[in-house]
Amino acid sequence: MEHVNYFLDLYFPPEWLKAALILSLLSTWVLVGLYAYLNRYTRRQYFALWTAGWLFYALWITSTITFLDANDPPEWEWIKLLCIGICAIFLFWGSLQFSGNNRGQREMGLTVCLMIAWSYVARDYVGGTIWLSLPLFSILMLSSFLTAACFFQRRFNSRYVGASMLGFGFVLWGCQMAAQPFVDTTSAARPTFFVLASITQLIIAVGMIVLMLEEVRGETHSLREQVKTDARLTRRLQKEIATAEGKYEHLFEHASDSIFIIDPSSMQILDVNRAALALTGYSRDELIQLRFVNLCSFLRDKEKEIAESPEQVHKMFTTYGNMPLQRKDNNTVLTEGSASVMNYSKGQTVQIFLREVTERRRLEQQLRQAEKLSALGQLISGVAHELNNPLAVISGYAQLLAMRPAVEEKTRNDLLKIQRESERASKIVQNFLAFARKHPMEKTNVNINSLVEVSLELMDYDLRASGIRLIREVEPNLPDVFADPNQLEQVFLNIITNAVHAMEGSPREKVIKIATSSSGKNVTVIVTDHGKGIPTAILEKIFDPFFTTKEVGVGTGLGLSISFSIIKEHSGNIYAQNHAEGGAVFSVELPVSHMKKAAKKDEDEPRKKEPPAPPHRTFQVLVVDDEAAIQDVFAELLMDYSCRVTGASNGLHGLKHIEERDFDLVICDLKMPGIDGRRLFEKVKEIKPELAKKFVFITGDTNSPKTMDFLQKNGNRWIAKPFNFREVDSLLVDHFGKIQAEETRENPPPSRLPGGDHKTTGRVH
Repeated sequence: MEHVNYFLDLYFPPEWLKAALILSLLSTWVLVGLYAYLNRYTRRQYFALWTAGWLFYALWITSTITFLDANDPPEWEWIKLLCIGICAIFLFWGSLQFSGNNRGQREMGLTVCLMIAWSYVARDYVGGTIWLSLPLFSILMLSSFLTAACFFQRRFNSRYVGASMLGFGFVLWGCQMAAQPFVDTTSAARPTFFVLASITQLIIAVGMIVLMLEEVRGETHSLREQVKTDARLTRRLQKEIATAEGKYEHLFEHASDSIFIIDPSSMQILDVNRAALALTGYSRDELIQLRFVNLCSFLRDKEKEIAESPEQVHKMFTTYGNMPLQRKDNNTVLTEGSASVMNYSKGQTVQIFLREVTERRRLEQQLRQAEKLSALGQLISGVAHELNNPLAVISGYAQLLAMRPAVEEKTRNDLLKIQRESERASKIVQNFLAFARKHPMEKTNVNINSLVEVSLELMDYDLRASGIRLIREVEPNLPDVFADPNQLEQVFLNIITNAVHAMEGSPREKVIKIATSSSGKNVTVIVTDHGKGIPTAILEKIFDPFFTTKEVGVGTGLGLSISFSIIKEHSGNIYAQNHAEGGAVFSVELPVSHMKKAAKKDEDEPRKKEPPAPPHRTFQVLVVDDEAAIQDVFAELLMDYSCRVTGASNGLHGLKHIEERDFDLVICDLKMPGIDGRRLFEKVKEIKPELAKKFVFITGDTNSPKTMDFLQKNGNRWIAKPFNFREVDSLLVDHFGKIQAEETRENPPPSRLPGGDHKTTGRVH
C-alpha cells in the first residue's frame, strides 16, 4: 500500500487535489453546456434530463471544493450526497426517455422526494460516511450502466462510432462512481481519481459530439435520398398528369355524346369532339368558326341571359327537354342533353353534352316490345294450360285404350301414334313457355358428387398441365339436390378455374382440395387452394359484376357474379374466405331435394295392363280439375283399383268435399280458376294435415320456376301433363300399397280373402 501511495504522490501529489477538482468541474460544465445546447436545438427531452443530472454532479464537485480545507459540517454532508442521488435519478430518467420507455414526471418527482427523505434520515442513523455515500454512488453507477446500454443498443442499430465512445465512457464513469466512496477514504488517490474522471467526462463529451455529427451526416444522407425520391415522385406525377391529360383528351374525343365547349359571353364554339362532328356534319375547323346559336337557333333570344349567368344553359336544357339542332345539310334533328360551367385560367366556359333522341326512342320501342313479350308470356302460360288439358285427355284415353287386352295390335299401334303426337304437341307448348320466360332452368334431382366429378374431368388437362395435385374428400351417398345440372356445372368450373389461376407462380405446392358433405338440410361443396388468397379489402367485392383483379383482357369479372346468381336462384349460398395457412376457400351450400316425383318410367309405350291385387276395401279418391274430361280419364284409370272417384271442377268444390268426408288420395290440378291447387293445399294443411300428405299434383307448366319451387317445397308427388300412364300406374300402386299395408298392420283382415264384393266402378260422383 505504501508503494501505491508513493506512486500516486509522485504523479498527482495531494496538494494537487484542488486543481484536479477544478479540472473535473470544468469538464463537467463542458458536458452541461453541450447537453444544454443539444436540448435547445433538438428539443429532445432526454437531453434536458441529462443536463439537469450533470448540473447536480457539478454542484457536488463545487461543494467538495468549498469544504476541501475544512471538515464538512454535518448539515452539509447529506446535501452533498443528495446531489449525487438526484444526479443518478435524472441520468436514469433520461436513459429511459432515450430508450423510448417514457415515464411520467410524477414518478420522477416522487423518486426525488424519496431520495431527499432517505438522505436526510440516513445521516442520523447510518454510521460512517462511506455507508452513507455508498448507496447513492451505487445508484449513480447503475444509471451510468443503463445509459451505456442505451448507447450500445444505438451502436448495434445504426453502427455509429460516437455511440460506442459514449457507451464505453459511461461504463468507465460508472465504475469510477462506484469506487468514489472508497477513494474518499484515501487522500493520496483522490487527485488521480478526479483527473481520470475528467478524462472520462471529456470522452463522453467527444463521443456525444461525434454521435451528433454522425446523426447529422445520416440525416443529411436521408434528406439527400428524400430529395432524390421527391424528384422521382415529381417526375412520376408529371407523367401521371400528362397521362391524365391524355385520358381526358381521349375521353373527350371518343365520348359517345357530342360535346361542345363554348364561350358564354359570345356563344362562340371553342372546341368539339368527334361525336359532335358526326352529329352536325361539319368539320372541326368549320364548327370553330361558328357560334352555337347557328346550330340551335332558339337560343338567340337567350344570349344576353346566358352571358350574364352561364348556369342558365343547364336550366334551359332541363326546361325545354328535346332541343332541335340544325345540321350542315339543313336537316333538323331532335337532341337532348345537359350543360355545366367550367372555370379556366382565361375565364368561364360552358360544356354542352348532346345526344340524339333517336337512340332513346329506339330503346323505348324495345321497352314496349319487352312489355309485349311479358304479356305474351302470360298469354302463352294460359294457352299452355288450355292446350295441355285436351292433350292430356287425348293422350290418356289413347293409353287407356292401348292397355286393354282386347284391343288389336294394329289398333294399339295407331293409339300409340296418337299418344306420341300428343306428347309432341305438349313439347311444343313447353318450348313456347321456355321462350317466353326469362332464363328457364331445367331442374331435376342431381347428385353433387357426380357433378363435381364431371367438372374435374373437364378440367383434367388444365390441372395436370399446371402441376396441381388434386385431393378429393367426398362424402358417399350424398342426398340429391333439386337443381339445373348444367348451371351447377358452370359454377364448379368457375371456382376451379379461379383456383388454378390463383396458384400461378405460387412457391408452395400447388394443391386443390374438394370436399363434399351433408348436414341433413344442406349439401356443401368446399374448394380450397394453396394460392395467394384474397386481399381482405376486396373480399366483399369479388361477387360484384365486372369486378376482377386479373389483367385487362384476361378476366371479365362476371364468372363469380354469374355463379353467385345461379346459386341464389337455387336457394343456396356461396361465400369465400381466406385459409389460415394461406389460400382461398370457396363454399357452396345447396338445400337437399324434397321432390318426390313419380318413379322413373321404364318404357315410353303403354302395354297390356295386368290387374292389380284385390284391395280389402274401397278407396276414396278426389280428382280436382276444371276439365271434366280429365276427371273422366282418372275415373277410367282408377276402375281397376276399386276406387270411388269424386270429381270437383275447382278448389272451392274440392274443399267442400274434403270438409264433408275423408279421402285416401287427392289428385289436384295446380292451375284452376278461383281457388287453385296451391291455395287448396294450404287450406287442407290447416284443417286436415294428414290428408295434405296424400295430395298428388298435376300440372302442364313444368317450366315455371314458381311452380317447380312450390312442388319442391311441399314435397308431394306430382304428374306432368300429358300423362304417361306407366308413371301414373306406378304412383298409384305405390300409394295404395302403402295405405293397405298400414291398415293391415293396424287391423288384420279376416281369414277369407276380399273379393269382388267390394269392387265398385270408377265412375265420377
